[in-house]
Amino acid sequence: DRLEPRARVDLVRDLVVASDLRRHRHAPDFVVGPGPASFTLARHVRPHPGGRLLDLGSGSGIQGLLLAGPGDDVVAIDISPRAVAFTRLNADLNGRRRIRPVLGDFLAEAPDRALDGRFQTVVANPPFVLAPSHDLLYRDRPLPGDEVGARTVERVARALAPGGRGYVLCNWIDRGGEWSAPVRTWLRGSGVDVSIARLAALTPAAYAATWTRDVEPDNRATAAERWRTLLVAEGIGLIHVGVIAVSRPRLPRLRTRFVARDMAASPSPG
Repeated sequence: DRLEPRARVDLVRDLVVASDLRRHRHAPDFVVGPGPASFTLARHVRPHPGGRLLDLGSGSGIQGLLLAGPGDDVVAIDISPRAVAFTRLNADLNGRRRIRPVLGDFLAEAPDRALDGRFQTVVANPPFVLAPSHDLLYRDRPLPGDEVGARTVERVARALAPGGRGYVLCNWIDRGGEWSAPVRTWLRGSGVDVSIARLAALTPAAYAATWTRDVEPDNRATAAERWRTLLVAEGIGLIHVGVIAVSRPRLPRLRTRFVARDMAASPSPG
């Protein structure tokens, strides 16, 4: 005498987007639905109409649905078979026959050279959270430090065709100095143009509190302190959250151009 849903379904604009139920969010292969991170990334993207789009870390496939037209080719890559299945389901639900879900690891040590220089728009929302352990596939960093951000930006840049634009939502670590310096180091000499929009700057304590807020109340303080202690032990002063946009000039050049925009308030106390 009871009906129970197997998935969450959101209406986003004129799109129907299925994902995992929120109560399963601690499952390792949980597939997150449309939310603040996906909308933040999408707001910063200027897609090429009619161009090919690559979505790295596609999750439910929300970026391809939001940013590409019905006739545009989209390649959506995710390491999670469950995410690939949700992307395929959502493409079918919305009649997007040109979205192609692919199982793959775009953060592997060796890049997939078959993707190089083929896309007019590339987007990525990688698992960038600086968690003390890699428990949640969609969220927690599988690489040390902020290497996830560095590697993702590099993979996005290399996938761009001449005139193409790429966008990455990620964290980077500030161990002292200019806040944009780590990202500049990642891309120096790459020959792409780079625009860095910093959205927030968090101390280890504030960052820990943010990412442990859904822990059971009795365990929340302990979890937050564990996160904070490990972040401080890494020598982290601040953690920046932002969108990194890269564009590949139509004519190759050696010099990399940087523009940094600080949209963050003062660092959170803690």
